[in-house]
Amino acid sequence: MTLEALGHWFRSRNVQRWCIGVALLLVIGALRIPWLEADAGAPGLWSYGTFPTDEGSYTGGGRLAALTGKCYDPLMDYPSSLKVSPGLNFLSYISYRICGLTYAAARWPVVLAALVGWLTVYYLASRVTVPWLAGVVTLVISCNPISLIYERWASSDVVCGVAVLVAYALLQQRAHGWSALAGGAMGFALLVKASAALLMPLLLLGLFLHKEQRLRRWTGFIGGCVGCYVAGQALLDWWVKAAVGESVSGTLGAPTMSEYLTGGWLVMLRAISVFARYPISTQLGPFLPWLLVLPVWYLAITWYRTGKCLTRRGVVCAGIFVFLAVLATQARNPMRYFVPALYFCPLLLVNCRALVFQSVQRGKVYGMILLVGTCVFLWAYWGRIHFTLEEARPYFYNEYVLPAKAHWWLSWPVMLIGAGFVALAVLSRLGWRRGGRRYAMVIILALVASCCLSQNRLYAGGGLREKFVMTQTLLQATVLGILMLVLGGRWCRGWRQWYGCWGGVFVAFALLNQHWSQAYPTLLTRRYVMRDVSDRIARELPPDALVVGRRVATLLRNTPLRLGQDGPIYDPSVFVEKAVRLKKELPGRPLYWVIGADEFGTYASPNHVEIRKRFKLKLVDTVRVPGDATPELVPLYVILLED
Repeated sequence: MTLEALGHWFRSRNVQRWCIGVALLLVIGALRIPWLEADAGAPGLWSYGTFPTDEGSYTGGGRLAALTGKCYDPLMDYPSSLKVSPGLNFLSYISYRICGLTYAAARWPVVLAALVGWLTVYYLASRVTVPWLAGVVTLVISCNPISLIYERWASSDVVCGVAVLVAYALLQQRAHGWSALAGGAMGFALLVKASAALLMPLLLLGLFLHKEQRLRRWTGFIGGCVGCYVAGQALLDWWVKAAVGESVSGTLGAPTMSEYLTGGWLVMLRAISVFARYPISTQLGPFLPWLLVLPVWYLAITWYRTGKCLTRRGVVCAGIFVFLAVLATQARNPMRYFVPALYFCPLLLVNCRALVFQSVQRGKVYGMILLVGTCVFLWAYWGRIHFTLEEARPYFYNEYVLPAKAHWWLSWPVMLIGAGFVALAVLSRLGWRRGGRRYAMVIILALVASCCLSQNRLYAGGGLREKFVMTQTLLQATVLGILMLVLGGRWCRGWRQWYGCWGGVFVAFALLNQHWSQAYPTLLTRRYVMRDVSDRIARELPPDALVVGRRVATLLRNTPLRLGQDGPIYDPSVFVEKAVRLKKELPGRPLYWVIGADEFGTYASPNHVEIRKRFKLKLVDTVRVPGDATPELVPLYVILLED
């Protein structure tokens, strides 16, 4: 083949798509697979109590089934969260059967799912723009520290988000037969995590907009979804009954959607007033404006121009906005809840760029000045307002705790004025003609943008810190950039302006964001503390040892030791009762208790003083592992419980 023929062959769009897809697969895989046995998490994006404990609890059923053929050990109460994520336990079982008892076995399904997810979103984006540009956007977004952390870890949120994304991609196919497979993917997402139901509107809206063979598509999707979910639950029930002889659904942490519904309107309003809560608001980097302001702008402009509330491309915007709106009402908002939405971000950026390309008018200079003046006003307002500690205390909050009062009582002046400035800037671009639809669109866009611009920089998290102010300023600059680009009209319609701006924003967050700048150096290295400690403990303990404790399911998952009681224990008497039962049912087998120094006196671990009244505590070994609150190493005690 001559060079000319080769060049002609490579100019084919399908060939480019495949070649870039393979390159993307290799690069994304190279940033994840070598870390499969390394310690999870990173400074700046650490989630309390997640990385030391959750991984084994959500995949322990697969490990146990690979060892014994049974997915649950009722005597050891292991794993404690089998029914929270049966889908992930199914996948981990297959992985353990293939890989054996290794630290990487529980993580392989998640890494493979992540690769499928990024390739899927690349495929969808390449249908809107040229393949090389879709590949660059997907690669850059996939390198964010949040995805790197959770895709190197056994995260149910990753698998859940990818399953929904695959279902959406299948629904975009012309042949109606793909709808059944899309329903199956959605049913599996529900088996992995119940919160997948929050993304169901994204798929249902897509089905609603299909005009051809609508009945067959709906029938196939619903049949596939219900069939997969019911079959998965039946398999789980059979799996559990095979282990214990009866159904024990009440003791395995089966989730319900009630955990995603808050307890009343007052709680919901307090939650919405501080969404997204610190530290999530700053940990998400530019994703909060991209996932909140851009979808609202896309839907509003499309409605204004066409009179249609929804289009085929607008389905992603509407689905993600509904997902975030439900999260905004929750009493708890850990970072991992947002992971599924990140997979749709490249598609959002590409779709919104396509809408900006349709702009033919020039922007108004005074509108841009109004937007810059809005940010200056916000900085001046929060910089000059001072409160005493008693005045500010009712407004303190974090990702797990809501403020005592809704933040709107504190921030309504700046939000109202900020929304007014944004509305004036939007009207300067669209014109001042009357029309209910025009003004409704302007109000919606102004309110959402103002909520992101007007977050209280001083009292989120309970104090003023220079790095925190810098990160909040970056967030406001991102929102400002969105408004500048979408209102700039013909000035900003070029792809270089659009993607160049967002590339610069991403780099700015990577270098200056207090969380991302801490995380990246750690994510480029590998640390094997957990695996090495596990090997050390396995060598010290006898093969017939019984090991209990919150950390054991994750820490010792690469050993054949019999593990148990990996869930939080709120009452010391419950722990003592279970330990006495183990001694009675399994006489002669040594019982070891593994507990970290940071667990003493916490909500989830029993008091050792109470346990000492019933057992003799003999310290066998002291090791150091990552802590609950930070990745810094803390002492971990291996204790022999003797009668």
